[in-house]
Amino acid sequence: MMASNATNVPELLPDILLHVFEQLAGHSETLLNVSLTCRAWRSLALPSVYKVVDVSSHNNGRQPQCEDEDVWPMIYADYDGQFRPDNMLPRQRAFLRLLTDKPQLASYVKSFTWTLVWVDDDGYDLTEIDRQTWSVFSKMVNVTHLDLASLHHVHYDEYVRQNPTKLFPKVRDLRLLGSIHRGLARAIITSLNPCKLRRLDMDYLMDEGAFPNGELMSGDFAKAHAHNARSTNRIRGRPNFNATSSSDIIHDDLVLRQETGQAFIFPGPMWLPLHFLSTQALDSLTHLQVKLSPFSMEFDLRNYHMLFKQTARLIVKVSQSLESLVIVFGQARSLFDDRRPAKTGLRCGTGSFFRTMCYYPWCVKMAQLFLEQQLAALNENAFPRLKQIRFEGFTFLRDEHEADEAAFAELFQSIQDCRFNGATFTEISSEDDRRRFQGHDGGEDKAGEFTDLLSSS
Repeated sequence: MMASNATNVPELLPDILLHVFEQLAGHSETLLNVSLTCRAWRSLALPSVYKVVDVSSHNNGRQPQCEDEDVWPMIYADYDGQFRPDNMLPRQRAFLRLLTDKPQLASYVKSFTWTLVWVDDDGYDLTEIDRQTWSVFSKMVNVTHLDLASLHHVHYDEYVRQNPTKLFPKVRDLRLLGSIHRGLARAIITSLNPCKLRRLDMDYLMDEGAFPNGELMSGDFAKAHAHNARSTNRIRGRPNFNATSSSDIIHDDLVLRQETGQAFIFPGPMWLPLHFLSTQALDSLTHLQVKLSPFSMEFDLRNYHMLFKQTARLIVKVSQSLESLVIVFGQARSLFDDRRPAKTGLRCGTGSFFRTMCYYPWCVKMAQLFLEQQLAALNENAFPRLKQIRFEGFTFLRDEHEADEAAFAELFQSIQDCRFNGATFTEISSEDDRRRFQGHDGGEDKAGEFTDLLSSS
């Protein structure tokens, strides 16, 4: 027989094999099979096996199997951790065990996507391996792409909020989603190098809120003491917008007191990452996305104002490098219930009156404030690289402008004058069934020793 000229694949040069394995990063099953070929291939394939780790549920999209046409017609996996595959938590625990036993593997992880849920649907306590989560996270020091969601309701275990003060120092592409405690947001945002941050996505990011000593705040306590829309006086049944001027924000003094345990932190839209980054050099940031859940009358209004202001400040800060901008203001589907009256649950006069005379005007007002500040940032600065702009959820304003041009003349003149006149600022709706995080069912509900700090918080 003639000798075969076929190449002996295991004898391929190591750098060629490395390149092949790198191209397979993210294809875990294929890489794991490859790594079983021989010891030489295993050692070469191992970095690629763990280069991309995705043990999450929040990117799984719509969940029709969980929907109820009369109660909750649309559900997406990023609404809540309960909408997750049954095998996700076992897979997470298997990953934690692996990196606990073999910590050297942590350095291979470059892209990390994870949904924090902590416990099974029928469970209550964290397992022993769950309590290694922060230790494992702290070892993944080479992660450059981080997509982290917090979609749990664990208010009773201190470990969940005892994360290290430094996490993921090499992150370049960052996405945060869900309701998180401020300590976790701070650990991530202050660890990265702002000069190298390329992408920032803050999707429906909520601050859990806390007492001055760090204890969680109950939802009932937050509703009772926050500076929210419900607590403002009404004028003949209509909302009093005098309590929501753009100057009513959380000033630096209060930020400092919140950070040093001298003030309460009320639940609401998370603005801390924007506040920190707007003071840093951001030479590489090309993409910014801020998505906000539908307006809630229970949230402290100052959190909204702070988010609006810090978003605009960050847009200005990155004006020279920004290439794409996405701003989404969720529109509660109940506001569109007139299209489907049989399924609203608001057919009673009281509910309909409240929605029409109070909640809807607040949504319009907050959408107006949000859009005005972002337009000012865009109109007053040069953006030489900005090519993609997408605004969603401001259709309230278009409808109101058609009904009362004079009341919104200044805003729509700003839209008309915007150099990005191709952008559709008020044309795209963002109907959203998302449950707004109002605070945990558990948590502290008495001010106790901190009563004196309430008035200054």
